Parts: sequence; C-alpha cells; structure tokens
Amino acid sequence: MLSEDSFIKPAAIERMRAGLAQSSSGSQIVVFPHVNHGFNADYRPSYDKTAAQSAWALALDWLRSHGV
Repeated sequence: MLSEDSFIKPAAIERMRAGLAQSSSGSQIVVFPHVNHGFNADYRPSYDKTAAQSAWALALDWLRSHGV
C-alpha cells in the first residue's frame, strides 16, 4: 500500500528495498499508508500521531535487536 507522500517516489523506495535485500543489515523500509511526508514532525500539519508512535516503536525494536 502506498503512502500519500508525493516527495519520495515509489520507484525510489523499490530501489532502496532492492539494495537492502542484497545486504545483511536486517533493515527494512516500512511505508505507512494514508500518511504524508513528515508524519513524525509534530510541528507540521502532516503530523500523524498513530503513525509516528508506530514508527518510533519499530525504530526502538530495531535498535534493541541490533544491540544498540
């Protein structure tokens, strides 16, 4: 599902995913549906609290799983 972010093009996301698939980083790209660019910036009209909290939890989980 695509986001409403017109700043980052779907083709760029797919190129980044392809690059990650060739690495051993364990990283992934998560596209949040129905949110716009800058959804984690609480000072912008595009702020989406639910998506921001979810993204933060994913980031913390990744850091913990990589010993950071």
